[in-house]
Amino acid sequence: MCKCQVYAPGFDFNNFKNTPVYDLAKAVESDDTVEISKILHDNKENIDFTDPTFGLSLLTLAVINNKNKSIRCLLSFGADPNLKSPIDNSTPFINACKYYYDLDSGVTILSLLIQYGADVNAVHSQMLDNPGDAGGTYKFQQTALEYLCSFGTLDAVKILVNNGADLNAYPKNGFESLITSADSNGQLDILKYFLIEKKVPIPDYCVLRHAGQPNEEKITLTQLLNERMLKMDEHQLQIKQEILDFLKVHGKE
Repeated sequence: MCKCQVYAPGFDFNNFKNTPVYDLAKAVESDDTVEISKILHDNKENIDFTDPTFGLSLLTLAVINNKNKSIRCLLSFGADPNLKSPIDNSTPFINACKYYYDLDSGVTILSLLIQYGADVNAVHSQMLDNPGDAGGTYKFQQTALEYLCSFGTLDAVKILVNNGADLNAYPKNGFESLITSADSNGQLDILKYFLIEKKVPIPDYCVLRHAGQPNEEKITLTQLLNERMLKMDEHQLQIKQEILDFLKVHGKE
């Protein structure tokens, strides 16, 4: 799977301009571990300083911007992989699962963050505005593992599971949210892993369409797979068929 790096204003190291850690931020941006070590050797007090606009730490920006040397160096000096942003409650580890683009070293970085105490069961929770004309707000919640089911790789998912990620601790609709995340983003290898290898219970349905309406419809995983219109290669088609056969055997056609 290939992820394409996106840009957002909060991902810019210049957000630390006119703060006590701007020199450190520039060193992190340059992946200059010598300069990072020099600065932090004299003063580690601000290692978890967050920028005043977006509330992101330097460790988070290092993760998002693929500054692998800086990530290792910051962690070695005590940067907190579970530090919550005062703006959106995200953590460096949550953002690693959501935004890490260098797939060759992404699994290594996840393992490194876990080694330094990252919470594999972290939940990203924030209040967001309802879309459209609905008005009001709603509580958005997503786990680190859910993000990986949407945007990561099977190897990355296994890192979290093998380090204690709870397959039953999901803030929305039980395991349906995990299955839907994996299926809706074409992560069939992850879906197969959960269903067949990890023996996670098969939900009765994964999506509720037209909720609260007279034509409300519960959509099963089999229906979702059969509706899939994404182009698949031979390997993906084989995995899809294995999942469909598994669901049929278990009475979930």
